[in-house]
Amino acid sequence: MLLIILIYIFAKTDLFFSVLPISKIVFSFFGTNLINRQLAY
Repeated sequence: MLLIILIYIFAKTDLFFSVLPISKIVFSFFGTNLINRQLAY
């Protein structure tokens, strides 16, 4: 749970995306999948 919070905080920072641009695509991809999965239930 703590790891998810840390990832969320890092994802909100521009530094995280500037260092790892591909992570933004991956994070948004898995993020939308998790949201859709939550809405499905």
